[in-house]
Amino acid sequence: MPEPYACPNCKGNRARFDLIRYIAEAVDKDPATGEIRSVLTEPAPDVDRSGQPRFTVRCRGCGFEGPESMFTAQARRQRPY
Repeated sequence: MPEPYACPNCKGNRARFDLIRYIAEAVDKDPATGEIRSVLTEPAPDVDRSGQPRFTVRCRGCGFEGPESMFTAQARRQRPY
């Protein structure tokens, strides 16, 4: 379920964010020269081994970057009602 965000740094931004997703790139390298022989690009899973999302959130207002949990926790603290 989607949750609201609020920047824990500037505290004013509740609407403009960047989601920074990770992309895994598998490569085969030559052991002697280190040259890349082949590249197989696959999207990374949505969660890592611990079940955490594989992306971070960046505030487009101040540039602060951190885990999604920080932004959702700040939004809960700043509820306007």
